[in-house]
Amino acid sequence: MITIGDKFTIRGEKDISFRKEDGFYVSFDPRIFEIIRINELAGEVLFYISLGMDYTSISKIIKLKYRVSEEEFEKDMLNFFDSYPSKIYIKTLISDLGFGV
Repeated sequence: MITIGDKFTIRGEKDISFRKEDGFYVSFDPRIFEIIRINELAGEVLFYISLGMDYTSISKIIKLKYRVSEEEFEKDMLNFFDSYPSKIYIKTLISDLGFGV
């Protein structure tokens, strides 16, 4: 089992660093000058992305750990990435890893 870090960075067109704070993961988006807060599940998925894990591997872990279906996971990921303002910096990376966003 992989231990989720309290701090991690996703290397993309611009690096995005995250830290765990009060049950959320927070990062700074320099494009909109805002602190972005995401829940622990989204933070966990982004942590796995920071390790270079692909969609299929991440999906297997999340489905097993949280007992969700493939359809639920896919829907949640599409909803998350549709609303995640910093996606612009990692769009190529997540697309290369098999996320259909």
